[in-house]
Amino acid sequence: MSLRELGKYRRELGLDKKQRFIALLRKFPAVFDIEEEGVFSLKFKLTPEAERLYLEEMRIMNEMEDLLVVILRKLLMMSFEKRILLEKIAQLRTDLGLPLEFRNTICHKYPQYFRVVLTERGPALELTHWDPELTVSANQLIDEENRAREVE
Repeated sequence: MSLRELGKYRRELGLDKKQRFIALLRKFPAVFDIEEEGVFSLKFKLTPEAERLYLEEMRIMNEMEDLLVVILRKLLMMSFEKRILLEKIAQLRTDLGLPLEFRNTICHKYPQYFRVVLTERGPALELTHWDPELTVSANQLIDEENRAREVE
């Protein structure tokens, strides 16, 4: 991507107009390669190692998605009205392992389990399908396994 194209994303990156992109990119030489394209044009790209790490992270996130859906469903099943404010889930996002844009990815990708509803206090994530299999605790599962071993 050229530095000129990157300028379109200044606001999303949280940079003010005084900060220069080239200075920011040069702070991280292990992450960004900067190449000259013509006399006054610079392009940047991820280093091979940074790209490998990024692709590995994306692969792991995709593999974890099913587990994250179960975690969110269980959390909503524990709530009083099967709904929790998105603001509160966002505060727990890193603890739960949710991606930054969980609302646009996980919540909208699984309408059979979730929907976003407006409440007096703001948008909330609501559970649309109750699963009795998820109500079994880890202790109950261990007890059942122990009983099965005793019977054997």
